[in-house]
Amino acid sequence: MGKWFNKLINGNPDKKDFSKADLPDNRFDQFFDVIKIRFTGLLTVNLLYLLFLLPILLFAVWVFIIGLPEMSEILQWSDEDKFQQFISWLNTFLLICIPLYTVTGPAKAGMFYVIRNWSWGEHAQAGRDFWTEFKRSWKTSALYNCLSAALVYACFFWTFNAMYAPGDGMPEPLKYVIMSVVTIVAVVFLLTDVYVFPLMVTYKLNFRQLLKNALLIALAQIPQAVLFVLSVAICIVLAALLWQISLVVVLVIGFALVALAQMLLANHAFDKFNNQLTGGTAPVRRGLAPKRDKLGRVIKE
Repeated sequence: MGKWFNKLINGNPDKKDFSKADLPDNRFDQFFDVIKIRFTGLLTVNLLYLLFLLPILLFAVWVFIIGLPEMSEILQWSDEDKFQQFISWLNTFLLICIPLYTVTGPAKAGMFYVIRNWSWGEHAQAGRDFWTEFKRSWKTSALYNCLSAALVYACFFWTFNAMYAPGDGMPEPLKYVIMSVVTIVAVVFLLTDVYVFPLMVTYKLNFRQLLKNALLIALAQIPQAVLFVLSVAICIVLAALLWQISLVVVLVIGFALVALAQMLLANHAFDKFNNQLTGGTAPVRRGLAPKRDKLGRVIKE
């Protein structure tokens, strides 16, 4: 009994102290390690982000419920006037989404900043540090989200004007040129977007440098960026098919999990391009155990 009380008060003397060697060896293991250690914190930052995302989500749900009967009617009767009316309705919806998505930028920066610290194995308070980065990056993050939403609207506008313009419309070669340009812009944007917020909360960059570095890293890491975008797309499809189950998971912790995976992917890229980003002055493999060779010897980075 005395030994039991001694362990309860002073801890187990046979249990070794936590060291860097006990950290996860790779980003995949680190993903689950952060979830295990910071689960409550992930719930908190997800909720904080959701508060700012809620207006656009509620607006989308409201429009979807209102527009669903009209959409069904258009698909059944293929009336050109009704189809043009639907396109006009969708055009208005995307325009209104631009300011609604803009206000989510600072909250997204706050979420990424907290998750970045946790991915490095550093301390961060879900509430206090969220608001610190919210106030620090609100201009840059809001501007980026505004331009992102505007780009989505522009791609929609040019696509439907090229393919479904009333009357004779555009010449066929011009349609293909516009569609090709829109597709290239959309793909480049999706790949670049993977690294924008991780860069924003990690390095001190102006807006031009932020976009330039995100684009260069995305082009240098095309397989990884494409894999991440496809994985998110698959998750969205599965969530849509199983929305009764997935809706709760997405709203409770889903956004934070995606941000965590995105941050870990970016951390890998930041380590790889450490010389280009910081001149090699920043530490690498933060949050991971030291890299070892086959004999178990620590490899100096």
